[in-house]
Amino acid sequence: MFDITLKGRRHLVRVLTAVTTAGMIGSSLPGSICYAGDYGAPAVSVNETLSDNEARTRIDIYTEEDLAELAKNCHSDTWSEDKDVFLMEDISLSGNDFTNIPTFSGYFDGQGHTIRGYVYGGDGYVTGLFRYADEDAEIKDLTLMGTVCAEGGKEVTGGIVGINRGLVSRCKFVGSVEGKNITGGIAAINEASGIIENCENQASISGYYFTGGITGKNYGLVNFCNNKGDINSSSEWVTGDDEMNENIINDLTGSELRDVKVMSGIDTGGVAGYSKGILIRSSNDGTIGYPHTGYNVGGIAGRQSGIITSCVNRGSIRGRKDVGGVVGQMEPFLQIDDTESVSTSVDQLHDMIDDLLDDMDSGNATLGSDFDELKNMADSALDTSDDLADNFEDYINTNTDTINKLGDRADDVTDMMPEVVDNVTAAADKADGVSDALGDMSDAVSGITDFSDADKKLLDEAQGKIDAEREKSDEQNKIISENAADIDSILFNEDGSPRVPTDEERSKLGDDMSAIASAGIEQEKSLIIISEQLGNMEEIYKKYVTEGAKDAGDSAKEAKKRTDDALDSLQKAQNGVSDIVTYLNASEDLKMVGISRTIEDGQDRLKSQMDGMSDIMGRMADDAESYPTQVNDDIRKINDQLKHIYDLLEDKAEDLNDGPEASYEDISELAILTATQGKVSYALNEGEIKGDINIGGIAGSMALDKDDPEENAAGSVDISLGGKYTSQNVLYYCTNYGYVSSKNDGAGGIVGFMKHGVTSDCMAYGPVESTGGSYVGGICGQSLSVIRDCYVLCTLSGDNYIGGIAGYGSTISGCYSMPTVLEANGKCGAIAGQIEIDDDTEVPHLETVTGNYYVSNSLYGIDEISYGGSAEPISYEDLLAKPECPSAFAHLTIRYYIDLDERDDESDLYDLGSEDLSYGDPLTDLHYPDIPAKPGYYGKWPDIESGTVSGNLVLVAEYVKAVEVVESDSRESASANRALVLVDDSFDDGAVLKAEIVNEPVFYTDRGGFEEHVIYHVTVSGNSLSGSTVFRLRLLDPYGKKRKVFGYDGSKWQELELEERGGYIEVRMNGTEGYFCIAKENDYTVIYVSAACVAILALIVVISTGRRRRKKKK
Repeated sequence: MFDITLKGRRHLVRVLTAVTTAGMIGSSLPGSICYAGDYGAPAVSVNETLSDNEARTRIDIYTEEDLAELAKNCHSDTWSEDKDVFLMEDISLSGNDFTNIPTFSGYFDGQGHTIRGYVYGGDGYVTGLFRYADEDAEIKDLTLMGTVCAEGGKEVTGGIVGINRGLVSRCKFVGSVEGKNITGGIAAINEASGIIENCENQASISGYYFTGGITGKNYGLVNFCNNKGDINSSSEWVTGDDEMNENIINDLTGSELRDVKVMSGIDTGGVAGYSKGILIRSSNDGTIGYPHTGYNVGGIAGRQSGIITSCVNRGSIRGRKDVGGVVGQMEPFLQIDDTESVSTSVDQLHDMIDDLLDDMDSGNATLGSDFDELKNMADSALDTSDDLADNFEDYINTNTDTINKLGDRADDVTDMMPEVVDNVTAAADKADGVSDALGDMSDAVSGITDFSDADKKLLDEAQGKIDAEREKSDEQNKIISENAADIDSILFNEDGSPRVPTDEERSKLGDDMSAIASAGIEQEKSLIIISEQLGNMEEIYKKYVTEGAKDAGDSAKEAKKRTDDALDSLQKAQNGVSDIVTYLNASEDLKMVGISRTIEDGQDRLKSQMDGMSDIMGRMADDAESYPTQVNDDIRKINDQLKHIYDLLEDKAEDLNDGPEASYEDISELAILTATQGKVSYALNEGEIKGDINIGGIAGSMALDKDDPEENAAGSVDISLGGKYTSQNVLYYCTNYGYVSSKNDGAGGIVGFMKHGVTSDCMAYGPVESTGGSYVGGICGQSLSVIRDCYVLCTLSGDNYIGGIAGYGSTISGCYSMPTVLEANGKCGAIAGQIEIDDDTEVPHLETVTGNYYVSNSLYGIDEISYGGSAEPISYEDLLAKPECPSAFAHLTIRYYIDLDERDDESDLYDLGSEDLSYGDPLTDLHYPDIPAKPGYYGKWPDIESGTVSGNLVLVAEYVKAVEVVESDSRESASANRALVLVDDSFDDGAVLKAEIVNEPVFYTDRGGFEEHVIYHVTVSGNSLSGSTVFRLRLLDPYGKKRKVFGYDGSKWQELELEERGGYIEVRMNGTEGYFCIAKENDYTVIYVSAACVAILALIVVISTGRRRRKKKK
C-alpha cells in the first residue's frame, strides 16, 4: 500500500521542481534575476563602485548621511534604474530629519540590517520609507522600526513602501502606521505588477478605509507573509473615527447635506484591507477590528474578489457587519468586458444632455444651477469614459514582464518544494509500516477461536474491504509513477538536462498532471476507508479479553494510526501542490486577467459621476409639470441612457441579481477547482470571530454591496428575489475551528450570509451562536445560493432559523451534519431551519435540497421534519463508514473556555484547552481544566445534564463575584432578622454556614462568676476560594456588655480574645467546625450599692445617736 519506489519518488521530485522552474503552467520564460548571493565580490569600503555587472553601479550605505544622499538622488525617477544598493550596517534615524526615498527602481538589499528610529509625520499623498517602488525595483532583507503618521490627506500611507509595483521580499516593519484612506504595514498599495513575499508586519496599524497589516490594497501577489500587529483595534482609533465623521458632516452645508451617510472603518484585514489580486500561504496572528465597529473585517482580507489560498488566521476578529475569520466580504469577480461600449454610451449621453439644454433654452425654460452642474458632470464623465477605454486597451496590450519576472523567480517557487516532497516521502514512509502492523494483527488473531459468528463476519468484511482498498491504492501508485515518468521524459533529456517540450507534449503534460492529481484523490479515499475499517476491527477486538485479542487490537490501532498519519501527510502534499499551481497561475493572472487599480479607479469615478447626474435628473423630474413636452422627452431619454450605462458598468452584478426566474445551473468540480478569480480555498481559521451582522468562520458574507455597506444583511434580504451563484465567487475546502458569535442575524461556521457564490467541500468544527438574533448555521446563517459537499460537527445556538448546514438554505446537496443545538426557539433542523418554499402552496422546494444526511437523537432534517432523499437521518457508524467522511468525526472534542468579560451582553473568551471523547461516552467523564484565579471572583462551569457525548461540545465557564460574607440560616428570633452567625471569607455560591444554639458541651470554668450563657455550634461547608483553614466568625451578642467569649478545644473551654463588631463578637475558628460560648458575668453592682446604702444609713444612725447623747449631757 502506497509503495512508491525510490525511483518514483525521484520522478515526482524532479517533475514538480521542473514544473515550477520552467513555469509550465504559464509559458516558457527566459532569463534570471540577480540576488544578493549573485554578487561574488566582497563588500568594499567606498560607497560607490561598479557592480560585478559593469552596466550597473553598486552603492553601499553605512550611515544616515549615506541614506539621505540616496534619497536626494532618488528625486529623479530614472536615477536608480541601474543602481544596486546595499545596507552595510544598522542605522539609527533618531533625531534626524530624514523623510523618505521618493522613487526607486533599482535593487536594495538590506542584508538583514535594521533602520531604527524612522519617524515620518509630514504631508504627502503617498508616504513610506520608499514612496514609490517601480516595476524594476527589488527591496529585500530589511527591517524598519519606526512610526509613520501622515498628516493632511493621509491618502496612501505605507510602512516600507507607499505604492509597490516591484518586488518586496523578506522585509519587516515594527512600530506603528497611522493613515486614513489606504494604509498598510509593508505597502499601502501593491499594484498588479507588485510582489510582496516573506514579509512580516509587527506594527499596530490604523486607518479608516482599506487598511491591512501587509498592504491596504492588493492587485498583485502577496506570498508567505505574516501579520502580528493589531489593526484598527484600539479605542483611540474609534475616537478618531468618530471625530473624523463629525468633521465631515460639519463641513457639509445646504444641498451637500442631502442623504449624507458617513461610514468608515471599511475593508480591514490582517494581511490586506482589499484584494483583487492573490494572497497565498499568508497568516494573521494579530487582533483585527474593534467590537461593533467597522464593515468588511477579515483575518486575511477585509474584502476580496481575487484569490486567497492556503492562508491561516489565528487572531481575534471584531467588527459590526461582514466579519470573517479569513475574509470579511467575498465579492464576485466582476470586470467590464467592453469598455468601448461604455465610452460610446457616455458619448451618446453627453449629446442627449446638449439636446436637453438646447430645448430648454429654445422653450424659454429657466436654466438653473442644476443644469450647469449636469453639463459639467457630463463633460467630466465623457473624459473619464474615454480614459477608461484607453487604459483598458493599454492594459490588454501590456507587455507580460510580470509573467517573466514570476517565472524567472524559480528559486522562490522552488522554496515551496521541500515541504511537498517531505510530505510525499513521509506519507510513503508512514504507510510502509501499515503492512507490518497488519501482519502483526493477523498473527495475533490466528490463535483466537472464541469470536462470535457475528463478530467473525464483521471482521472478515472489514479485512475484505482493507484488502480491496490496498489493491486500489497500489493501482493508483502505478498511475502516479507512470505519469511522473512520462512527465520526466518530456521535460528532461536522458542526461538529466532540461529540454523544451513541443506543443503536443505540453498538452500531454497537462493530461499527466491531471492523472497524478486524480490518482492522489483516489488514493486518499482508499486510505480513509482503510482507516475506518481498522477502527471497526479494533472495537471488536476490545470485546475479547484474551492476550491474542489484546495484541490484535493494539496492532489494529497502530495500523490505523499509521494510515491516518500517511493520509495527513498526503493531504498536506496535495495542498502544497495546489499552492504551487496557484502561484504559477498567478503569473498569468497578474497581467492578462487581473484588473489594474487605474481601471478600477476609472470605473468608480465614472459610477460616481453617473450617480451625480442621476440625482440631478431626479430633482428635475420633480418639476416636470413646468417643463415643455420636448424637454420632458429629453429627460426620459437621458434617464433611459443612464440606466443603460449602469447596466454596462454592472452587467455581471445585474446577472447575479436576476429574479426568481434565474435557475441554478449545475457547476462541475472542475469549474470549482479551476476558478482563477473570486476564490478562497484551503483556508483555515482558528481565531474567535465576533460582530453584529453577517459573521462567519471563513467569510462574513458572499455578496456585493453597491453603495451602502449596510446592504445585504442576513434576515433583511427579500428572499423572493432569490440569488444566482457564479463560479467566480467560490469557497472551497476551507476549515473553521474558531468560535463564531453574532449579536444579531447571520452567523455561520463558514459564511454568515450568502447571496452569490458556491461553498463546497468545507468543514465546520467551531461553535456558532447568535446572542440576540436568528439565522444560525453550521455552514451558513442564511444562504440564497449553493452549498455542496460540506461537513458540520459543531454546536449552534440562536433564536429562529437554526440549521446544521444552514439556518435558511436555498440549494444544499451532498452535505453531512452532526450538530448540537444548545438553544433554538423555532425553525430548527439538523440540515436547515427552513428552505425555499412555494409562495402559494407553502410546499418546500425539495428539488434543490438533495442527498443530505445528519446524525442526531433529538433533531430532524428541515424545520423538525425529515425528508427522504433530501434531509434524512444516518447512524453515527454509517457516517464514519462514508469514504469521504473527515477523520475529525471519529474523535469528538469537548472545548473549554473562560469568559473574561464580566458584562452580561459581551464575552471575551480565553481557550482553556480541549479533550477528545468517543461517541456515547458519559458526560460524567469530563475532565474540567483549572480556571485561572481572579481576585474577588471564582470560576464556575455550567451545569451539564446527565447524558452521553453525541457531538462536539463547547463549555464556557464564567467568573462570578465571590461571596465575601455568608450568613447562617438560623436567625435571632422569629420576629428579628439578624443571623446568629456570620463568616467572613471569599466563597463560591455553594458555601453554607450552619449555626445552632446547643446545651452541650456543658459550659464550665474554674473561675465561675457567670450568671447565664449561650453556646453556638458552627459548621462551614463549601469552597473557600482563599484556601484558608482559619475563618473569621461573627457571633450574635445577646448581652451587649459584661460578657466573655470562650471556645471549646475538645476537652475544655478556653477564653478567646474578644472584638466587638456592631452587635456581634468576632472570633477565629480553626477548621470548618467549632463550639463557642458567650457568657454573661454575674452583676455585683446591686450588692455593692446595697452595702453602701446600708453603711451610709448606719453612719447616719451613729451620727444621729451621738448628737442626741450630746444634747442630753447639756
